[in-house]
Amino acid sequence: MTAENEVSQDAPSIDQARDDLAYLSSIVADRKPSLHAAGVLYGWAGILYGAQCLISWIGMVTPLEYPKIVHFANGILPTVIFLVICVVVSRTNKVKGYGKGFATRAISSVFGGAGLANFALVAVFALAAFRRDDFTLWLFYPVSVCALQGAVWYAAAVMRRRWWMGIVAGGWLVTAVVASLFTEMPQHYLLVLTIALFVLMGFPGYAFMRISRNEEASV
Repeated sequence: MTAENEVSQDAPSIDQARDDLAYLSSIVADRKPSLHAAGVLYGWAGILYGAQCLISWIGMVTPLEYPKIVHFANGILPTVIFLVICVVVSRTNKVKGYGKGFATRAISSVFGGAGLANFALVAVFALAAFRRDDFTLWLFYPVSVCALQGAVWYAAAVMRRRWWMGIVAGGWLVTAVVASLFTEMPQHYLLVLTIALFVLMGFPGYAFMRISRNEEASV
């Protein structure tokens, strides 16, 4: 056997070793700042949609009557503002290059998959409510989203090994069950969602940003 043949046989093992090192490097890179973008989006979503539910709840439980423009703004503005934030965060994220770690990419994929599933759930419940002329069916859409959030946070808790993420997961699952009991009582239903959005979405978003800052400082 010639030296050239020995080199050619060793080449695959060298390439495999390089691939293994690249994989390990991707895991180590998870210590780099990565959760800031997710925290901004999640936190703002909790604040905006929590405020939306809160305003609607106040209109139901108090004698206060909102003008039509307030109802219109409350229905449209949170989504418009959130889309603007998404664009800004997306551009900033490309510049800073967050999310290079293996676990971070996995968590981002889970949250992204949940976001895509939300679009399907919107279609399912909207069509069912329209065809059956029963708005109550639509109220189970947020309930399903809460359950989906619980599953996503459970996956994040396992991958990141953070106990508080497990608590958030449990909170979302409990919210789904409790909200489903109040679909025929709009005031209680909205109150449950308002609390969940502020506590289980707004605060975790802030926690994500804090974790990102701490990881950035440790790099």
